[in-house]
Amino acid sequence: MSEATPAPRPAESRLLPTLGLCVTVFCWGSYFPVIEILLAGWDPYTMSAARAVLAALTLVALLACTEGLSGLFRGLPWRRLWIIGIFGVNANMVLIAVGIAYSGAVPAALIAGTTPALAALMASLVYRERLGLGIWVAVGIAVAGVVLVVLGGAATGVEFRGGEILVLASYVLWTWSLFVVQRWLPGPSQLVRSTAVMLTGSVAVVVTVGLLYLVGFHPGRADTSLDSLAVLLYSAVFSVAIGSFLWNYGVSRLGVTVVSLWGNLVPIVAVLLAVWWNGAPVSWLQAAGGALVLASVIHIQLRRPG
Repeated sequence: MSEATPAPRPAESRLLPTLGLCVTVFCWGSYFPVIEILLAGWDPYTMSAARAVLAALTLVALLACTEGLSGLFRGLPWRRLWIIGIFGVNANMVLIAVGIAYSGAVPAALIAGTTPALAALMASLVYRERLGLGIWVAVGIAVAGVVLVVLGGAATGVEFRGGEILVLASYVLWTWSLFVVQRWLPGPSQLVRSTAVMLTGSVAVVVTVGLLYLVGFHPGRADTSLDSLAVLLYSAVFSVAIGSFLWNYGVSRLGVTVVSLWGNLVPIVAVLLAVWWNGAPVSWLQAAGGALVLASVIHIQLRRPG
């Protein structure tokens, strides 16, 4: 059996990862409008570096308080960890921040709806996993739900402006990292995995941003007001650190393709938050799309064996 596809587990063992995914979906749904708020006072590169460092420190502290830091020094494959950190964290965080800066929160969030399709294609074409018809049906239902949200998004001012391709590239790298973390790091706990990956990723982001500054690619801009720092801290701690840990935990229990279906709920939450913050009503198409996405997630959860 593939390492990315866990063995069937009893229903009780799916409860905890499912609750964790619910928390993550809300945190990541708020991620997009929060990043858009931060970009008013931060450049995307400095913001990415600050968020990565804060997220790494959060996971290190969490690991120290629960399992201890010794797990970071027990034969981890650091060469592979650096590969994941450079491409799965560094490139992902920078690309998505720049992509949101040049597209907006709602269009970027809607692209998150491609995650299940990306995961299914990667599992089938790259890793040769055999996916049942139910998986593909659920993916189709979920993507249809996202399309309905797009069609009903006139009230949110959805407009494609070019940065979406960077956001899509970031999700390709993110989806790839979900597979390789489980395949390349089969031994350590999920918290050790998440911490080690975020440590290498945060170093890679800082080095990348530092090199960009040295060559004059982009001037540094940081809003150090208390309000902005509080939003930055929320984004780093919950959206990046806690969210990444809970997501990887869900992947280890339910599998990449199934967990990625939850990614369809992220744009739904993001759009609803944007609509709520803008004071606009939710259209019936948006409500119907959200219901389809939720139905696809529930369907695939209930039909899995065990």
